[in-house]
Amino acid sequence: MRRPTPLVTSLLALMLVTVACRRERPEVPDVPAGPRWALRGDTAAFTTVGCAPRNDVVSYRFDWGDGDTSAWTDWYDGGQRSKVLHIWGRDGLFEVRAQARDRRDQCSDWSEPCTLAVVPMRPGTLKWTYESWQRLWSMPAIGRDGALYFSEGTGITALDPDGSTRWNRDLDAQVLGPVALAPDGAVCFFAEDGSLGMLEPDGALRWRVDVRGYESRASPAIQADGSVCIGTNDGNLQAFGPDARVKWSVVVAGDALASPSISQDRTIYFCTGSRDRAVYAVEPDGSVRWRFQADDGIRVAPAVGADGRIYALDVWWRLYALRSDGTPVWCTDLDPGVYCYYPSVVIGPGEVIYILTDYSLCAVRRNGRILWEYETDDYTSGAPAVAADGSVCFTAGYPSVLHVVAPDGRLEWQYADIGWISSSPTIGPDGTVYLVSNRGSDGALLAIQGTAPLADSPWPKHKRDIANTGRARP
Repeated sequence: MRRPTPLVTSLLALMLVTVACRRERPEVPDVPAGPRWALRGDTAAFTTVGCAPRNDVVSYRFDWGDGDTSAWTDWYDGGQRSKVLHIWGRDGLFEVRAQARDRRDQCSDWSEPCTLAVVPMRPGTLKWTYESWQRLWSMPAIGRDGALYFSEGTGITALDPDGSTRWNRDLDAQVLGPVALAPDGAVCFFAEDGSLGMLEPDGALRWRVDVRGYESRASPAIQADGSVCIGTNDGNLQAFGPDARVKWSVVVAGDALASPSISQDRTIYFCTGSRDRAVYAVEPDGSVRWRFQADDGIRVAPAVGADGRIYALDVWWRLYALRSDGTPVWCTDLDPGVYCYYPSVVIGPGEVIYILTDYSLCAVRRNGRILWEYETDDYTSGAPAVAADGSVCFTAGYPSVLHVVAPDGRLEWQYADIGWISSSPTIGPDGTVYLVSNRGSDGALLAIQGTAPLADSPWPKHKRDIANTGRARP
């Protein structure tokens, strides 16, 4: 057997020393701990802790997520927490990470991040109010330029991002459900007189047709090609081309009060009420792919998960999870014995499902198990909306209170005394939370400073996106 040469022996020894050193690197420090939001230009403090081999001392530095990294701190004993301050000069969401090193200049990997929202004013500050002598019916749709579109009295109003009026179009009929925006910025509506229509971005009427529905809170869903889908009280799901021509119609035994939802592969899902009590999957050409029989009626649009899974909630608070082929995954009773008229499902980061029961916000894991409940002192209203920092906002009570809850179920902040709110909040690209409020016959749209834009999750709000398309992201 040949003996290794001195060169080979040296290389092997060097490799062993290198491996040993790598094994003795400091541990990855904890996720930095600090505030969830900070004002632009103010100082925020973050801490972390870690350990080094052989009870050595360690130093830390922080990546602030804004292109800046802190200097290394002084030396700390293992397990001793380090604190560092930083100032952010611009608004946005920033991921803060920590790294450790020992006296041999061996560095750990970077830690998992925590998210900080930097905002221009304190969350919960009222930015502006649009006041009306008529009732406002539902959450606004938000255009690419930040304009807001919503129903007011018997018409539709458009506002500039600062709350000033852009235009108002009278329709001679109330629009109870949210309006939706087509890819070209046109405004689609479904009025209580049973008409479906489209307004040009400047408010001019493009087309309006009778679809035989009436007094419905359903809202149209918009395909990527501008086609429109709507369900009606008399049990029809209808599809119209961008030019208002009927493409197809599906007739079912019960009403189709719930707004339809569109999946990543363009499948249309819609639910029926107490007579039929079902979830339907319809192909883009109008053929029914499958039908799932629920235990009771479902009156609000289903939510579509990242993998095509469908979540629907019936009027007795049974939450169904269905595969894209219609087979059930699980069913969870959230609040048995309490009837609910307009429950709705949203999906936040990590596929956490959020639902408003009568007196609480409920977070449900993807496996159907309840993660936590945040309880309120009064009835909730509408559906929650999830921001990009994981916070969840919703309203409850009369006068209503806006609650903003952290991803772990803790209250972060509130905005109180905002009249009666029966619709859902929406969150703008700059983190503004928009609420429709009514006091008697007078209405108002409130713009409230939040912490982050709408979450980039599968279904973060009612109607999924700020344009209220009801269409999953491709």
